[in-house]
Amino acid sequence: MTLPGTSTQAAQAAPVVPPPNTKGCSELPSRNNKKAPRFDRDSPEDLPQYIEDVEECLAAAGITDVAQKKKAMRKYVDTRI
Repeated sequence: MTLPGTSTQAAQAAPVVPPPNTKGCSELPSRNNKKAPRFDRDSPEDLPQYIEDVEECLAAAGITDVAQKKKAMRKYVDTRI
């Protein structure tokens, strides 16, 4: 028996969308922290390992925004001129 104003079809729930990530690069270790990733431009062969290390830090900090990821990649590089 169907009551007036009701349907026999099951109501579909709206998809659950997580809130946007509000964490930023401040959640990452500081440049001088022992746990901070290191990249020395004099050792370019270490670049793949550096990228993996930064990606691990990004995941631990919950950073998913592409712009923040790009900023983080530059945070630890050797800036000598």
